[in-house]
Amino acid sequence: MKKRVTTLLLTGVLMVMSSVPTMAAVARVPIGPCPKCGVQACSTTESTGYEHDELFACKHGKSGYDRYRVYKTVTRKNCSNCGYSSTSKETETHKFYKCEGK
Repeated sequence: MKKRVTTLLLTGVLMVMSSVPTMAAVARVPIGPCPKCGVQACSTTESTGYEHDELFACKHGKSGYDRYRVYKTVTRKNCSNCGYSSTSKETETHKFYKCEGK
């Protein structure tokens, strides 16, 4: 009985966690020279997060649409020496999600 309750609770927690939308993933690139002060104290951070869905004509020969998830990636540079900060690049990536054609 105790195993069954534990299994049900764990299953419930996993279901709730899998339904939460993806938050931004952050990747840090090694420290390099700052474009403002020249000191090796400038780090580059790249973050990616879900933005929205977009529909395009179905590419599978069906009547309807294909749904794509759009993710936005932002690259920022920050200097811990002089406080320099800049957003150098913003890109959008479309990832196929599902066919809604009939």
